[in-house]
Amino acid sequence: MVAKNEEGEHSVSCKVPAQKSNQEIQEMDKDGKSPYKNKDTLLGHIAVSADPSVPRVVVACLTLVCSPGPGSVGAGLDR
Repeated sequence: MVAKNEEGEHSVSCKVPAQKSNQEIQEMDKDGKSPYKNKDTLLGHIAVSADPSVPRVVVACLTLVCSPGPGSVGAGLDR
């Protein structure tokens, strides 16, 4: 996947990671220390479960705006 901004001045290459469910991600980190563990320590643990009635949200485009930079850089996130 290669993304370019509208002007075509810069290109960004990224590799799309394998898709994992929320449960898989939570299980991967259950024994390790991470920002999630630190957040739980500070805010308390809140059980997270996927609710099938909630519509899935897909981020299709991302735009980075930097005020001191040359302008915004956008990237389509679809495969």
